[in-house]
Amino acid sequence: MALQSMVTREQFEITDDGISHTPTGYSRKRNGDEDMGEVGKKLPSGEYYRTDEVRQWAERLWLEQVRQKKFA
Repeated sequence: MALQSMVTREQFEITDDGISHTPTGYSRKRNGDEDMGEVGKKLPSGEYYRTDEVRQWAERLWLEQVRQKKFA
């Protein structure tokens, strides 16, 4: 198995429609639809991102975004 790569905040793009992890193509739409992209697979770059970590980061960052908008 490939060596695990570190998930970071900077790897995510957040819009009003959802959130995506740019290295893997993982995305989750506002309505809950999820596209796994290449998460959990060894990428051509040699990177490997664990599914649970990408999902946890995506959820955390999405909630931060929602809270910021709610209290803005």
